[in-house]
Amino acid sequence: MGLINPAGPDWAYCTRNYPSSVNAEALGAAVTSNATANTDGTAVDLFGAALTHDVEYLRLSFSAAQTAGQNNDALATILIDPAGGTSWSTLIPFLICGLVNDVSISGSSPAAQTCFYDFPIWVPSGATLGCQVRANNTSAATWQVLAMAFGGNANPASWWCGQRVTAIGVTSAASDGTSVVPGASGSFGSWTDVGSTLGADAGALQYGVAGPGGTFAFGASYEYEFGVGDVRIGAPLFRNLTTNESGWWIGTGPIFRSVASGSQLRARGRCNTTAQTLSVAAYAVH
Repeated sequence: MGLINPAGPDWAYCTRNYPSSVNAEALGAAVTSNATANTDGTAVDLFGAALTHDVEYLRLSFSAAQTAGQNNDALATILIDPAGGTSWSTLIPFLICGLVNDVSISGSSPAAQTCFYDFPIWVPSGATLGCQVRANNTSAATWQVLAMAFGGNANPASWWCGQRVTAIGVTSAASDGTSVVPGASGSFGSWTDVGSTLGADAGALQYGVAGPGGTFAFGASYEYEFGVGDVRIGAPLFRNLTTNESGWWIGTGPIFRSVASGSQLRARGRCNTTAQTLSVAAYAVH
């Protein structure tokens, strides 16, 4: 007789801001950065209405929104108003969402989703969620932000979620993360500290890897690994930069791991050819 696997998450609800038509060009909520460099743009309600159920799992993706010939590092902050309005406070700070390229592709039809995040985080029914973006350039650009909010897990013992997120290794004044030099031609570079040590215990982690900054990017593929100290944790993140200087990554999903306060998060990377320096940020769920 075969083994019976324990029941996994079984979500009763999924609120999403996907388009109502399969041919719609506008994917998700349009969020525009400020034309003043490294300054938050206007907040946008992601779902257009208050949530009608508790949320235990939030999935986010961002389109490529670049301005030709400029540095396109960018950070997106997810906002919350528990009362269902627009009196925003921060829920998830400074998610890396910028991809360097020299050709503006923000008008792609439809806009391609290029950055992906999954957070096991609790949001109460009746709350509204928003987003605002800052970018390291002097021209406003628009991201299409897709969001899916899952709740009503029929097997609550199968899932852990936290209530807040800390960004680690982010340089908000430059809309960037921590520089992690990858090894060239397939060899991993050295482990590099990502930000300061954890200020509180965490139960899950997510990572983002930005483009190389500046106004150009080589066509290359990158693999980044993440660690606590020198011990690798979770799956690697694959990031591609194409010859037209656009790019995307394959996300790892949440890394469920108990990590104690005071732990040092680290990262290392490798490239399949001549490497540029990319930047990394970590997001700890508490």
